[in-house]
Amino acid sequence: MAVKQVIPCPKCGREKYYEGLCWVCQAEEERQDIVNMSKEQEEKEINSLLNIIASTGEMEDEQEVLFSKLVCYRDINTSAFAELAYEKGIYFPCGLYKDASEQVVKNLCTLLCQDDLDSFIANQILLCVSVAAARKEIRPIVYDCFVKLHKEPRAWRAKLHVNPDEYAVYGGWTYDKDFNIVETQYPVCYSLVQGTKEQHEHSPVTIAQATNQEERCPVCQAKMFDVIKIDGRDPKLKFLNIDGVIAIKCCLSCFFYNEDYFVSYDLEGNSKVLNDLQRDEEAECFISDQDYECITQNTYVLGEHPTPIRYHAQWNDWGSIGGFAFWIQDVEIKHCPKCGKPMKYLAQIPWTNVLNNAEGYGYIEICPDCQIAAVIHQQT
Repeated sequence: MAVKQVIPCPKCGREKYYEGLCWVCQAEEERQDIVNMSKEQEEKEINSLLNIIASTGEMEDEQEVLFSKLVCYRDINTSAFAELAYEKGIYFPCGLYKDASEQVVKNLCTLLCQDDLDSFIANQILLCVSVAAARKEIRPIVYDCFVKLHKEPRAWRAKLHVNPDEYAVYGGWTYDKDFNIVETQYPVCYSLVQGTKEQHEHSPVTIAQATNQEERCPVCQAKMFDVIKIDGRDPKLKFLNIDGVIAIKCCLSCFFYNEDYFVSYDLEGNSKVLNDLQRDEEAECFISDQDYECITQNTYVLGEHPTPIRYHAQWNDWGSIGGFAFWIQDVEIKHCPKCGKPMKYLAQIPWTNVLNNAEGYGYIEICPDCQIAAVIHQQT
């Protein structure tokens, strides 16, 4: 049987088994096509999409992808889409309503208060108004509606799995058990980009680095990582309100097996895993010492300039800090094990950035009040 030949990507060097760019570099080229689009081309694409919705009452998959990329990479205003989508009874994708007018949002909330609303449509509208409520001027309308629906559920609620607060996180906010509003996103976003060794040494953010003391996981004996280290005193990171250095410790082998992986941290770069980890004794430790050396040699650094806050809410295999994440499954905002409040999304790391062909994303959330972090894994 012939052995497949490894063919490095001509752009990034990633190993693969086919000619041309790797899929990560292909995705990046597609993104840059959108980013570098002229204003005239943007308007042309927007008008084309609006005409399609007006004439057919829907968007095909390819058009939905283009729309989502325009929203994420160029932060287009979607108020015209919201007006037309509401008129046509279209509630997907929820990004259509990102810049919905106050009246459209009120109309959607009125629909949600109807007992005879189809549960599938209710599910979509909950997401639409949650995204619109990312804007502070719209949030009181949606918040009041959600609290009412939480306390006085409509008939359609019986067919849904969660209360409205679980939908609100799609807009970067939610409320706690006492109905106090909680922000679950940071209002600024930066990319984590490939840098030089010198840039890496001076970057205020690094990922997947050796811990200060070469610790080993007490469960599987794999070497521990600081999955992310952040110097919040850097001027670029002022929006994080972290007056010190945080380093979130993690065993990249064990945390895959634990739905909850919590870490306490201080502002001097120290952290401690809080969980009594559960793991099958037969489970293999898949992070070898050789993998560890490869992973910790990554040179990802904080990008030079902020991006639109939804810039990394697309599957493009770039890490980011702040803003909105790309969730492979559903948005997963943990509750702090100490105070019980919803945590705040901090950063995401595609594992393929640090280990070739690794699957899935890691997400880091924090409770700044209790100085506790959650490390989450999702994959297809």
